Amino acid sequence: MSARVPTRSRWSRRVALTGLTTALLTGALAAPALAHVTVGADNLARGADGTTITFKVPTESDTATTTKLQVELPTATPLIGVTPEERPGWKIDLKTSPLNPPVKSGDDTITDTVTEITWTADGAADAIPSDTFSTFAISVGTMPDTAAVTFKALQTYSNGQLVRWIGLQQPGQPEPDNPAPVLTLTAAGAGTASATAGPSVSSAPTTAAATARTTGSDTTARVLAIVAIVLAVLFGAGGFLLGRRKPRAM
Repeated sequence: MSARVPTRSRWSRRVALTGLTTALLTGALAAPALAHVTVGADNLARGADGTTITFKVPTESDTATTTKLQVELPTATPLIGVTPEERPGWKIDLKTSPLNPPVKSGDDTITDTVTEITWTADGAADAIPSDTFSTFAISVGTMPDTAAVTFKALQTYSNGQLVRWIGLQQPGQPEPDNPAPVLTLTAAGAGTASATAGPSVSSAPTTAAATARTTGSDTTARVLAIVAIVLAVLFGAGGFLLGRRKPRAM
């Protein structure tokens, strides 16, 4: 009995399926990880004193740089005693709003607080280049006693594009395209949190080790996604070929 040779149509199907698998795999490897403006802190306890909050800002454009970051701080649950970190080559503008009611801090009565911070690059050489990120930090005297702190961020590119990171996550709904940075706080005395990253992060990477952990997490997620795509294609191809197979002639 001579060996059967695959017909042209079956051979063509196999080639097409192999090409599809290769294309999906290549596309998954080439696709960049989602990069949002995120926020983190070195102490996530509610009502904590002396907390440093860090905003991580990526430049996702291949042709433009990030020239401005505007962050709106919450007014319903205000941060008390806000001081931005100075950045060489960037100008800082602050907007304050009155506190109603005023807040007691030791022997002092605080009547207003910072509710908006704008960092603007002095020139093109100071902007955040394409495919890189930078961080912007603020010091907070007293954190609010609340479960989460939501910020709204506006990112301006050198070509005039404005990205509004203001989307609010709704229960049971997909993540917004441009989610607002959210800082999730813990009960007082729970301690500090380790560095993570994501659309809603609890602590921003501020060291090389933290950055490495973030990169590793992103890589693992991408590898798992690639494996899932490949398995789905292979199982689909197997079922297709089995369904098309004809009984062998005796």
